[in-house]
Amino acid sequence: MKYEFNCEYCGETFEASKSNAKFCNVNCRVNNHNEKQKLKKETKVEQEEEGLRKIYLEYWSELKEDVETLEHNVNVLNHDLALTKSDLQDDEERFYLLDAELSFVAQKQEGLNKANFHKELGWANVLVAFSNVMDGNKLSKEKRDKIKEYEKLKSSIKESKKIIVDDEFELKTTKSDLEDTKTEFKEIDQ
Repeated sequence: MKYEFNCEYCGETFEASKSNAKFCNVNCRVNNHNEKQKLKKETKVEQEEEGLRKIYLEYWSELKEDVETLEHNVNVLNHDLALTKSDLQDDEERFYLLDAELSFVAQKQEGLNKANFHKELGWANVLVAFSNVMDGNKLSKEKRDKIKEYEKLKSSIKESKKIIVDDEFELKTTKSDLEDTKTEFKEIDQ
């Protein structure tokens, strides 16, 4: 029995002895197979390119976010450094004032200790001595309070200087990371 078909490759009408024939000859069958393989390869390449584009866009987006985050971190670190330096300057000024006050208190206390007593005054000497003791106690308490504040400021200044060194190092590192990320972002963005 003979069947009549249209070739799926070239479109010409042909007769075949099988009911499932699709092509008029071997050349059309081979050409059809080659075109399907070529189409599969092109589709695969397009899918791979699309996947790469998607990966590229995700990476580009991540780099952009990294740049924005690093720029924000640089601004925050600069702000923190400015505040810490301002606090340090205030503490150092107070420290020097306190140092001068302590010197004054010490001179005052030394003056009380050297109070002159007169043999003729008797009870007046006792009153002067008692007054000196009371003033000395008041000065001693004032001196202790100032020494505590002095030590606290000394510790605060030391800590502020350490924070400044740490923040400056972190700022330098963050700026370096930012420049590297910007360079990478520019390379990808082109």
